[in-house]
Amino acid sequence: EKTSIALAYRLTLNSLMRKETESMKSNLLILDEPTDGFSKNQLGKIRELLDELKSEQIVLVSHEKELETYVDNIFQVSKENGLSKIVKMN
Repeated sequence: EKTSIALAYRLTLNSLMRKETESMKSNLLILDEPTDGFSKNQLGKIRELLDELKSEQIVLVSHEKELETYVDNIFQVSKENGLSKIVKMN
């Protein structure tokens, strides 16, 4: 049941993202953990969705290592002594 709900949520998110990005005046899309709860199969489909989006720049925040193969640049954010540190990984 949890998987069905997650899939329904993702399908709705997909539909809304496509609708909203078509009329956006900005070419920037920020996605924070859009794949939380995805199965391996669902993770594979996110690449198709990202390819279909017409945004020139997408900022994707995720803990999913698999998504690293989908992007041009990877930045790692960590906390050191209470301060956020950003390091370009590739």
